[in-house]
Amino acid sequence: MKAKKQEALKRLFYEYERHTLDKQRSAIIDDWFETGDNDVPEDIFRDANTERRIYTELKQRLKTSIAVTPVRRLPIKSWLKVACIFLLVAAAIIPLSTLFRSRPLQVVQQSYQTIATGGNEFLKVSMDGTTIWLSPSTTLRLPKYRLEKEQTVFLDKGEAFFEVRHDNSRLFKVVTGDLITRDIGTAFNIQAYEPQTEYRVSVASGEVDVCRVLPDGNLQVVNASLRKGAILTYHPTENKTTVLKSAEEIVPRVKNKTPLQSKLTIHEIGKELGRHFQMEVTVNASETDTARYTLHLANQSLFDVLNQLTTTAGITYSIDHNQLTLNAQNSSMK
Repeated sequence: MKAKKQEALKRLFYEYERHTLDKQRSAIIDDWFETGDNDVPEDIFRDANTERRIYTELKQRLKTSIAVTPVRRLPIKSWLKVACIFLLVAAAIIPLSTLFRSRPLQVVQQSYQTIATGGNEFLKVSMDGTTIWLSPSTTLRLPKYRLEKEQTVFLDKGEAFFEVRHDNSRLFKVVTGDLITRDIGTAFNIQAYEPQTEYRVSVASGEVDVCRVLPDGNLQVVNASLRKGAILTYHPTENKTTVLKSAEEIVPRVKNKTPLQSKLTIHEIGKELGRHFQMEVTVNASETDTARYTLHLANQSLFDVLNQLTTTAGITYSIDHNQLTLNAQNSSMK
């Protein structure tokens, strides 16, 4: 074996034994010892054939594993082109970044107009193709700005009838506390004078769904599909829902400004009288009393209404200052 090759091989093993060889070459030699010929003599340099074989094997492994990638040098003209492109891009980016810093993104925050009706006042309002009729003692908040994807109104308390011009691209929602009624193309009435205890939805046409916002922000479906003629009553404190189907067409009194209500319990009559005449009302009757009555309020005084209830329904009453007490009879005329 030529002297130069022998010296190279000796130097390689010398550095390997003293752990001064780089990790990549050391790993190659380690692999050669593990997978190579186990009959290698202790002094490989005494046998020319063995020395030549080892040198050839290691050289081939080192050459294959450590390939030198030539550096491609760009000509001067190419460097100039790259530099010019870089300067042009930088010149374009700097004014844009300055523009965005000087004009931050503006988010339009929706604001609302509050509308409230008095004890004997009915009111009709229109909003972006939707008509809303408000009953007495009702508070409604309407958005001042039109949003593209949805329109939300807040019925804080009271009763309102909604005729919605359905638009598949814009969802119409009525929010009362943590309850949400969503339009699926319809006309519907919501009664929520005390939304924390009772929430009622009557569907005159089309379809709505009713959801409740839970404390964690998720939605709980109260009813996924209320259709024409359905009357839903929901009691949030008990999380209890009842749905009745009305055989008659639902024509809310608020739309025709008719202060006549039918199929009311004596407790519901007490609430109506309290709102209409703005007084405190106590009802002496069982909560399970299912008797239903008709209440006429049109252009009548409190005493006219009470005398009519006594005559037609057998309901007695007493008045002490601004406190009205209603008493149900065991045998009531409906």
